[in-house]
Amino acid sequence: MRTIADGPMPALPRPGPSMAVALATPEREEDEAEPEIAAEPPLTRAAFAYMEARAGLDGPGYFAACANCSHFVPESFMRGAVRGDRCQLFGSNFPISDDDGCNSYMPWPDGTPCQHCVSHAAEKMVAGCRGSVSPWSVGYAANTRRVCATCRQFDAEESECRFFERLNQTCPTVFMLDTKIVPPARCSAWSAIPEMDDG
Repeated sequence: MRTIADGPMPALPRPGPSMAVALATPEREEDEAEPEIAAEPPLTRAAFAYMEARAGLDGPGYFAACANCSHFVPESFMRGAVRGDRCQLFGSNFPISDDDGCNSYMPWPDGTPCQHCVSHAAEKMVAGCRGSVSPWSVGYAANTRRVCATCRQFDAEESECRFFERLNQTCPTVFMLDTKIVPPARCSAWSAIPEMDDG
């Protein structure tokens, strides 16, 4: 045992926050079991808002384009008060076209626009409705059919999505994505095919 005759006692380190927590935390009983963490089910294509054309409801020409979206307000419904088509989400000050597209595409449930709903939306556009989202925040693209056939990740020969396949391979515990595509189809991970460089 050390005494004063042995010389000065070495200074003990002051307890820091981690030491204080360790001292205040009671030791776990050996038989106390660790809580089990429930495994999350793997993500499917729904995580990317993947959708295929509904037989008899969605025409292939405008599938996933503004013309078939329930947010679309055609110029004809605004009776000359507003020039150009509009989107309820983007508001009165942002003109769009029927073949534009974005990730907030929402088709009519039965494939047919509700005339009453569109008329009501047109009244709001004429009155100067503010947008609820920025077009760019939902991936808006002008004059682009945002469908798998125009996506850089689409393998036309196999009719499969290379992006979904890559996610399945790199994160198998997170994703279980069906890679088979049935055109016309679309999802929010759409990316444009880069233009060929002439040089």
